[in-house]
Amino acid sequence: MSIADIYDKDGNPITMEQFTELKFGGDMEYHRVGSDDIGPYWVSTVWLGMDHNFFGHGPPLIFETMVFLSAERDDPEHHGLREFDTHRWSTLEEAQKGHQDVCTLVRATYQGELDYEAERAENGHDSPK
Repeated sequence: MSIADIYDKDGNPITMEQFTELKFGGDMEYHRVGSDDIGPYWVSTVWLGMDHNFFGHGPPLIFETMVFLSAERDDPEHHGLREFDTHRWSTLEEAQKGHQDVCTLVRATYQGELDYEAERAENGHDSPK
């Protein structure tokens, strides 16, 4: 891996030694951009440091937002958030905005699930398991 493949949070190229210090050194929160619990979902945005733009077109992708399901919701039959569970970003600003945008999508999806379950209960149907 060349020096151009690893970047700090400001997008400046850094060495593997610098990356290791930032990732695992003194400030353990350096990599965290955002973390939100929304119902049974956790939205996490982190600095990756290493370029995850595997296609080589466009700027380096050094931040990532992922949506995780809690254990009881991690069911292959549940299709709720699969379509927006991972996004990558080039800049800290994009990552911060992207994190908030994904949180908005998760909140809307979760509210839709709650509304659906309430409507089913109101109509005498069992809640889906």
